[in-house]
Amino acid sequence: MIFAKKDTLFAIIGIPGERGRSAWSETIGRVGSIEIQLRAPHFAVETRVKGPRRDARAKGFRRLRDYARGKNRAHCKLTLGEGLVLQEERTDLFRVRVFPIGHIGSLPAPVDAKVRIVEMPAEMLAVEHITRRLTPQVIASVEARLFQLLQGSGWSRDLSDRCRLTESAGTLPFRPWGSLAIRVHEDLHRPTA
Repeated sequence: MIFAKKDTLFAIIGIPGERGRSAWSETIGRVGSIEIQLRAPHFAVETRVKGPRRDARAKGFRRLRDYARGKNRAHCKLTLGEGLVLQEERTDLFRVRVFPIGHIGSLPAPVDAKVRIVEMPAEMLAVEHITRRLTPQVIASVEARLFQLLQGSGWSRDLSDRCRLTESAGTLPFRPWGSLAIRVHEDLHRPTA
């Protein structure tokens, strides 16, 4: 029994492991420490929040958690994935997103008009995992490193996409984890090994 609960226990205390893995995500390549992931189409629940990242995260998480706890038209409870995705649209405006897991069929409509169900298309992402506290300086440093490693790698950043920060919604604050991702596409003139 204790071994069956190890993933949950590790997620709670923030020990690095196989976080962020799902049935709709597959690692198809690597560039240094960056994973190139292919993500299948899936549904997400999202909201848009104004304010600094920390406040947007808290307010967005509350809205999405309420939706999952039954504040939806069907009054049913949903299980959400452990990652909370924040994507800055412009200064002090964030898109906050979570992914329901184990739900078959369409998702119930939200009661809150600020929460919506979106269908995420298939996409390739370059993902850099972060095992340090997610301060703005750490995020900026990892983002610069991600872009630097992608140069000349055979993968190009999709310039229409903004970076996505995935943070743990359930770990203790002194042991956060996360990842930074950007949509990429394979270069037509990719270097061969």
